[in-house]
Amino acid sequence: MKFYKLRDMSNGKYSTGGNEPKWDEDGGKVWMKLKDLKGHLTMWAENNKAPISPFWEVIEMEVTEVQAYPAVALTGKKK
Repeated sequence: MKFYKLRDMSNGKYSTGGNEPKWDEDGGKVWMKLKDLKGHLTMWAENNKAPISPFWEVIEMEVTEVQAYPAVALTGKKK
């Protein structure tokens, strides 16, 4: 499964998304679809009447399943 983030290369922080995004070093917003991130960038550019920064980069990430185990194992209780 892929997901996307927006990172500012000048400081390594990630966009929190929304109408007035902040820049967060703890991970920021995750977009599950590239078209949704594209929509966010389009909205931002139109609302701010400014071009997208050349220092912003789209980070494409992928999640893979590593291990599966019963959820009850997290509580230490046996059924």
